[in-house]
Amino acid sequence: MAVHDGRKAPMKARGQRGRRLAAILAGCALVLGMPLLAGQVCPGSPGAQPADPAMALRADLVHLHRTTREALEALPFEEFQVQARQAALGDDPQTLFAWVRDETRWLPYAGALRGARGVLMDRTGSSLDRALALAALLEAAGHTARLARAPLELEDLDRLAQIWAERLIPVPPRPAVDAGALDEAIGETAARTALEAETLRRVYGEESDLARQARTRLREQTRLQQESLARHLQPAAASSAPETPADHWWVQLRTASGWQDLDPALPDHRPGQRLVPGAAQATHYADELPAQYRHRLTITVIALQWDGRRFREHVALEHTVPAALLATEQVRIETFPVNLPSLDAMLGNDPGFDQQTLPDAVLEETEWMPLLRIGDEVITDKSVLSDGTVQEQIGQTPQGAALSEATGLLGGIGVRRGRGAEQEEAPPPELAAVLVRLTVEAPDRPAETFERPLVDVAGPAVRSAVPDGFGFTDAMRRQRAAGLLGTLELAGQVAWIPWGLTTGLGYEALMEQRLAALGAVHSAWSDSLEFMGSALEESGLRRSELDRLAFLRRSASPHEAHIALTRLNLLGFVRLVDLDDDGGPRLREGFDLIDNRVDVVAAEGNAREIRLAQGVLDTLLEAELKAGERPLDNTARVFLEDLAAGREWRHIAEVSGLEALDWRPPPDIAAHLESVLADGRQVVLPERLAQGAGAVWWELDPASGGILGMGPDRRGQGVEAILILMNSINNAASAVGMVQTIWACMFNSAGPAQARCCIRNAAVMAAVSSYMSNGLSSYAELSGLVITGGNRLFDMLNRMAIGQMAGQTTSAFLGATAPEGSC
Repeated sequence: MAVHDGRKAPMKARGQRGRRLAAILAGCALVLGMPLLAGQVCPGSPGAQPADPAMALRADLVHLHRTTREALEALPFEEFQVQARQAALGDDPQTLFAWVRDETRWLPYAGALRGARGVLMDRTGSSLDRALALAALLEAAGHTARLARAPLELEDLDRLAQIWAERLIPVPPRPAVDAGALDEAIGETAARTALEAETLRRVYGEESDLARQARTRLREQTRLQQESLARHLQPAAASSAPETPADHWWVQLRTASGWQDLDPALPDHRPGQRLVPGAAQATHYADELPAQYRHRLTITVIALQWDGRRFREHVALEHTVPAALLATEQVRIETFPVNLPSLDAMLGNDPGFDQQTLPDAVLEETEWMPLLRIGDEVITDKSVLSDGTVQEQIGQTPQGAALSEATGLLGGIGVRRGRGAEQEEAPPPELAAVLVRLTVEAPDRPAETFERPLVDVAGPAVRSAVPDGFGFTDAMRRQRAAGLLGTLELAGQVAWIPWGLTTGLGYEALMEQRLAALGAVHSAWSDSLEFMGSALEESGLRRSELDRLAFLRRSASPHEAHIALTRLNLLGFVRLVDLDDDGGPRLREGFDLIDNRVDVVAAEGNAREIRLAQGVLDTLLEAELKAGERPLDNTARVFLEDLAAGREWRHIAEVSGLEALDWRPPPDIAAHLESVLADGRQVVLPERLAQGAGAVWWELDPASGGILGMGPDRRGQGVEAILILMNSINNAASAVGMVQTIWACMFNSAGPAQARCCIRNAAVMAAVSSYMSNGLSSYAELSGLVITGGNRLFDMLNRMAIGQMAGQTTSAFLGATAPEGSC
């Protein structure tokens, strides 16, 4: 049952081309995501268990898959799927109209941001979004409906705003847990999953305590920091003016006598009544809505070239996507080394390829293919060359032919294509950076642009003022090649996510790994990875941390009934690769919130302080959700510690204020801070830094109260350094994850045999480990931090039980395949 295609239906099978590319991307991803445990042996080695344990593991996996599917089917699909909501309401147009009118709330923004599905998710929307939801429900019931538009006069807007002014944002109910209902739910879950009821009861109690503690801790930490930062806000008179949509939208239903108006704008509206008088200025069927009325995200990948005199930009890829599509689809941006060998070769199945040569080949790469993945769709255009230019691929090269044939069939690209003997002037042009530019467009608003580097060996300080004698070195070129193995993943948040959808996405991710896990069980006893390629075809690459962050931003907020999304929020997760002092690969990862601005409705207090609290909470969640050790240099954590210790932070509104600090920001950070201050934002940063600490600071809009913590990478937090071979098992890495793993195996192994064992172990174990990552997501995180009763209690217990089953299955696999010995 797909939870993110807008309908309750069996998951769609990928086409042949999509499956082939997905297999390559997912297969490489899974390899990186597996820790190599001490005591593990090579598959098929004497220490491995006989076939009986394999049969038992296969049975466990099948049982887990069946239980997960049953739990998925039991979720409240009507919370986030149009057809399920329509089925629950029936076919009557007046009933469907009344539900949208009474159960969803109008928000003051223009255009289609969240779409029909987004309105169902958080029960809010503009007049166009609510009209889209009503039209979708009517169409699902078999009726014909269209959208109608007319200008919205100021008096009508004032009337609309006044009527909705005191109405809170709909918040999911949290009924209390009845002891009898809890016992019944635990007993039913235990019987269905073959788990001990006492185990479920114990885990439920533990998670209940953790959830309450987390909620209390986060809210107290948010309050303390909000109160300290609030003194830097401007007076209320300086606050930004509210948004004024120019158009009003409603639905027209085709009836036997003509088109009937259905306008849910006001709570007392009946069919035939409308907010605005006069005839519609224009009508559109929902699937023909012009792009100008939609919120849109344009993703541009730019090669920044240094030609010896100045920097030039070359566009390698550009793609625009409606914001509403991002309600459930994540975005992934990466660069793929064009000359990588096939997956089989990297796994050691091709005798013609020497795995020992891969690290040097990667560092000497001269061409990379930017890949943009939105859900299951893979988009590519031009390749980026080491001289900073971009090059057309389709129809020109063997790589281009493969891309054309398979929407980017990267596994077959393995022949280096040099640029001939052309001579270039000294110094030759160089690729200085690969940048991702994110442009957000919305009706009645100016476009906004955000930028993040995939790799940047020049840095903003050099780009703003090129120093004399600047030039490229071999070390910079190697760092560039390593950096281009990194990834940027995005969740475009257009609506608050209900718990059922977050859980359903986790279930689907778990089920997508089923064939890969079965392939790993087979390979563990056969000393062969041949089955892995086909098994990995159905694997996904969703970043579960982004789903949890998107969910918790509201559910953990002390102001959840007052915060609304009226613009596209951009939540990021980065994986950065560079070289350490010994030339070995170093991987760092962490959250990178790009835009987290919210609107505030029906608030008796200061709206700017509520936005301030939301920004502090968002930054705290970056640290709270990061797996492993505490994330380095998280602004909220450092600020909290300094508040407790009485250490001062300085508020800076002008560039000259940076000179008064007791520490000097590194050149790239200084250039970034100067840009922030020039844009009218302000910064709050430590008076002095602790020994060895990275720079952290708050970026504050003093008029609106919007705030976001930043770290030493000029991202949402300091990304955490981790060992590639001991990476968190829940990473969904990119195709170049295989390169990172092999590289680390070569760097940390005593010889070729041990390196091959290391690689094979990683490939086999990664698939099963993904069951643990998708099955053991923190219950405290996904419960909304409050244990609730009703039907949702059964869903929570299902989630908990599946996590327990996934953990037991994975532990059994690890125990059966690694009883003694090691690589």
